[in-house]
Amino acid sequence: MVVLITVGTGDGQRHCDHRCYEAVSEHCDCVCDGVNHGVGLKQALLNMEAVAKRIVDDDPEVGVEVVDTDSLSPVAQAWLT
Repeated sequence: MVVLITVGTGDGQRHCDHRCYEAVSEHCDCVCDGVNHGVGLKQALLNMEAVAKRIVDDDPEVGVEVVDTDSLSPVAQAWLT
C-alpha cells in the first residue's frame, strides 16, 4: 500500500491510498475528491501534483505531505515512465 498524500486538518488527517486508487465502487470520500478513484497506482502517482496544488489553493493553512516519487526505488521510477 502506498499513501499518496496526507493532509492534516484541525479534524485530524485525511489520506489518499489504495482504498481510493484501487477502488471498484463509485463512491469516493478521499482527500483527492475522486481524482484518483479507481485509476490505479501509476496514474494516481502522476495525478498527485495537481491534487496537492488544488488542496493548498483551497486552504493555504493546511499541511500537505505528498509521496516523493524521486525517493522511490529505481524499479518503481522506471515503472512510472
